[in-house]
Amino acid sequence: MYIRFSQPISPQFLWRAIAITALSIVLSACSGKTSYRFLDWAVAWSVDDYVDWDKRQQAQFDNRLDALLYWHQATQLPQYSAFLATIEGDLQQPLNETVLYNRIEHMQGLLNQTLEKALPDAIHLLSTLSDKQVQTLSLIHISE
Repeated sequence: MYIRFSQPISPQFLWRAIAITALSIVLSACSGKTSYRFLDWAVAWSVDDYVDWDKRQQAQFDNRLDALLYWHQATQLPQYSAFLATIEGDLQQPLNETVLYNRIEHMQGLLNQTLEKALPDAIHLLSTLSDKQVQTLSLIHISE
């Protein structure tokens, strides 16, 4: 698939846009049950700061976000729970640099799993943007 825009887009901008979209989709991924119920709203609200979707795009975004959150809740939350139990056990003894490094690496791995799952949807959604939407996104990028 090729995407043509009226203005050239730098690779750095494209990667940042993909990262923003992907991160927005997984925003607050390790929230508790109460806030997890509102995660779809929180993510949509955050993404709305960057993109003004048309009706078709909004429907695609909503469907893809629902699927991602269902996957996340079914597969990732149990891993987070096990990870927190491991940390709780770690805190029962003196911490050392190796344990801390391993836990940080494990946490990064969990985040990467979610980002890898979200990335194809983020790329697809970004590929549906009109030139005007891309320009608006570019202006937000420049002002930040």
